[in-house]
Amino acid sequence: MNFFFHPYTGAGYFMSARANGYGFLESLPFSFFGSLMWEYFGERTLPSYNDIINTTISGALFGEILYRLSSNLLDDQSTGAERVFGNWGRSF
Repeated sequence: MNFFFHPYTGAGYFMSARANGYGFLESLPFSFFGSLMWEYFGERTLPSYNDIINTTISGALFGEILYRLSSNLLDDQSTGAERVFGNWGRSF
């Protein structure tokens, strides 16, 4: 669980920052503080250093891979029906 779900959620935090225009290093704190927030406010156990490090580092690596893959597939310059059907067609 720790080596799948923690990087997965860290990637979500990381990609949300990347999608909003932040660079690679600027997006790392989003993974870190997202993990820290979950460890302190979402769990009943004490925060684990392993979870915070795993979510931040692995999430950033996994998130950057997914961000680059999605950037190659999705065209965010087009609008309307061209965007919907063009992105749908490129994904297959």
